Amino acid sequence: MQSTTLLGRQPTTARRPAGGAARASAAACRRFPANPASVGLARRFLLGRLPEGGAYDADALVLMLSELATNAVRHAATEFEVTVRVVGETRQVVVEVTDGAGGYPAPQQPAVDAPHGRGLHIVGTLADAWGIDMRRDRPGKTVWFSSTLPGIVP
Repeated sequence: MQSTTLLGRQPTTARRPAGGAARASAAACRRFPANPASVGLARRFLLGRLPEGGAYDADALVLMLSELATNAVRHAATEFEVTVRVVGETRQVVVEVTDGAGGYPAPQQPAVDAPHGRGLHIVGTLADAWGIDMRRDRPGKTVWFSSTLPGIVP
């Protein structure tokens, strides 16, 4: 897959952080149907995979996932898969949202009072790194972000 980074803070890397480190947790994946109720289910799935007892605020992670899951429901209109991986060595959480729709996510420039169109801007602003990996063999893409979890002891 080819990785492309758009908008927001420039990432520390154009690729997802590696999950092969010895102290990385196994990736947890779950598929969701393309309906609005899946966004809340995806948020709860993420919260259930984060380390307990950390001195961090999960609100930004939940918001970023909400934006990507909403995009999958609203624009891709295909079922989507959420993958969560916590990399112990770097204290990073990597969240991926994969859908089966063709097309490249296009950032919007909404009017100030527009109710939609800011999802990728939010992810680009809050994430340490993020990108879009397009499938080459069939329609679909993975939009991912990573963020450091302060206070987690590897």
